[in-house]
Amino acid sequence: MIKINSVDFSYGKKFEPALRDINATIGPGMHLLLGENGAGKTTLLKIIAGLLLPTSGECMIDGTSTKQKLPTEMLRTVYLGPDTTAPMRDIATMASHHACFYPDFDMNLLNRYLDKFGISPTQRLSDMSLGTCHKAMLAYVISLNTEVLLLDEPANGLDIESKQVLQKMLIESAFDERIIIVSTHNIADMQNLYDGLLVMAGSRMLLQTDTERIDSRLAFVQGFSEIQGSLFSEWTGGALRSILPTHVAEEMSLSGGPIDFQLLYSALHSPRCKETLDIINDAIPFENYDNKH
Repeated sequence: MIKINSVDFSYGKKFEPALRDINATIGPGMHLLLGENGAGKTTLLKIIAGLLLPTSGECMIDGTSTKQKLPTEMLRTVYLGPDTTAPMRDIATMASHHACFYPDFDMNLLNRYLDKFGISPTQRLSDMSLGTCHKAMLAYVISLNTEVLLLDEPANGLDIESKQVLQKMLIESAFDERIIIVSTHNIADMQNLYDGLLVMAGSRMLLQTDTERIDSRLAFVQGFSEIQGSLFSEWTGGALRSILPTHVAEEMSLSGGPIDFQLLYSALHSPRCKETLDIINDAIPFENYDNKH
């Protein structure tokens, strides 16, 4: 369990705070982290990984503060982002000199993942394209089998086939107690895999919840005309995608589809943000929602 309590972070006095009063409780499962550029997503992931220390507040994993930087605790978490560099000649060298410190590292799994990407473990990382090197690093960090896996834009630079391979790898690697947080702008890539959602805006945590709660409170409907009682609507490709409170959709006999994370993100950055959050967080009981909105 990850607990983030009143975390602030600044890169220096000359800069605006990167994080402001962040609070979240994140349990096992795969969680989608959304936010505009500069919202603080990468900073938050690095604080969870212990790569950065909060200016104030605390991040704890199973009750132990990441501020302590205990070696045994650091090995429970791994972060991979666009700025992560491969420190050794090839993946085979990394496995023998680095992965050996991770108690649940699986060499057979690493070889299988590399094979799926068509990469040899002894291929020089410096000779690879950026995309191929990224695939090699994805295979490596996922096979470390850490309790917490933090992926920052993991699908960047991947072709369609490689994205499908990544999805299968994440599904296979999601053991019961593992926490996986994926920060991405490519929401559609793995939208059916997420158990939780975190949305950041302006260096603050706007929403942190599980997908079951969203499903129980909001219905995502697609049609060709305005629906009375919609919280938010957006035209896309000639169709109108709408968010309704679930009881309004049921009263109108409208069947909702899977969570539309892109549409929900747009709603949370619209004038209907507060109302949408209130319904998700139960600040507005269903029976008190005026469907004439």
